[in-house]
Amino acid sequence: TGIPDGRFQVTVTHVRPLAVSRDAGKTWRRLDDGDTNVGFAQVTDGTFDLGTRLQTLRDAHRAAPFPEWEVRHERLQRLRRMLETHEAEIEAAIDADFGGRPTIETQVAEFFPSIAEIRAAMHGGRRWMKRRRAGVSKWFLPASAWIMPRPLGVVGIIVPWNYPLFLAVGPLVGALAAGNRAMIKMAANSQHL
Repeated sequence: TGIPDGRFQVTVTHVRPLAVSRDAGKTWRRLDDGDTNVGFAQVTDGTFDLGTRLQTLRDAHRAAPFPEWEVRHERLQRLRRMLETHEAEIEAAIDADFGGRPTIETQVAEFFPSIAEIRAAMHGGRRWMKRRRAGVSKWFLPASAWIMPRPLGVVGIIVPWNYPLFLAVGPLVGALAAGNRAMIKMAANSQHL
């Protein structure tokens, strides 16, 4: 999504463009997680209120704590479409952050592995959601145990500076496939991405 100062931002749990509006001299950014959960946060100095965003994500998780595979799959598809649609902008932003990084390096080391990660999650995600048998100690026989994967809620992702796209998208894909929502904190020197 384009930010007014020209920077590009890969946004956390949603891949729809953020709507920016100005009302009574204040700037408000629409926070839409792609479902029916929408919130607004006041923009100050080009940023938005993280507390409001976190609360919006928590509320969205409470409203739908165990999304079905179809919902998770759609979120992954939207992420993939966003990356493919904005590939040139992302490459330019990473180039600006590094002060001259070759496009081919960004494609090979970040973009292609990110898309492959999304495809792998879309292929195996339904299987990852299934419950699995787990062994029990002989002291508890004839009991049985199961491992039932469940979403945690809102996941924080802290991205290092060296491969910002792949190291943001990789954990994000895992969080979305698991049914979580996520907030991403980019590295301080990722000013354009």
